[in-house]
Amino acid sequence: MDLHNFASWPRRATLLLVCCTLAACATTPVPTASVVVPVPCVKSKPARPALATDAELAPLDDYRFVLALDLYRLQAGPYIQKLEALVDACSRLTPTP
Repeated sequence: MDLHNFASWPRRATLLLVCCTLAACATTPVPTASVVVPVPCVKSKPARPALATDAELAPLDDYRFVLALDLYRLQAGPYIQKLEALVDACSRLTPTP
C-alpha cells in the first residue's frame, strides 16, 4: 500500500466536498416574475366593540382598573383576530414585488 496516496485521500475528499459546495452556491436562481393584480379583498370590516377609554379608566381604583383591563382584553381579542384574518387574506391575494 502506498502511504502517500492513503494520506492524501482525506484531503482529496475534503477538496471535492468544498468544490461541490461552492459549485452549488454558484448556480443562479430561476428568475420569477410577480404580477400585482388588484383584488377587492375586504367587503366590510367587523364592528368595533365599545372599549374603555383612558378617561374612563383614570378615576378607577386598582381593583376596578384590573377588571376593566381584563374586560378590554376579552372584548378586543376577538376583534383583533378578525382584523388580522382580513389583513392576512388580503396579503395572500396581492403578492408584493
